[in-house]
Amino acid sequence: MKYACLYSIVRFAPFAETEEFANIGIVLTAPAVARMEYRLARKNFGRVNRFFECHELFAKAMEVAEAELDQVKAFTHGATEAQIASHFRFLTEAKESLIRFS
Repeated sequence: MKYACLYSIVRFAPFAETEEFANIGIVLTAPAVARMEYRLARKNFGRVNRFFECHELFAKAMEVAEAELDQVKAFTHGATEAQIASHFRFLTEAKESLIRFS
């Protein structure tokens, strides 16, 4: 079967003034089947650590992002289709953060 999905690229952007970022994962949800999945880079992702030179900051940001995504994933199990889509949009809307979504 085919289902409509919502997805967003997960980005790490530690310096707001330069607007540089690295794609570090993806989050995808299928509201019709109450499912959400995500994949993130490793906390010691060498490419990101070499580029931004902020090893500890990246590792901590990944921990926080993973915890938030786990909460959203748990929420989808008992939610309606409209609630899932609404929560996904809230999660991925533009915010001032180290972790952003496309």
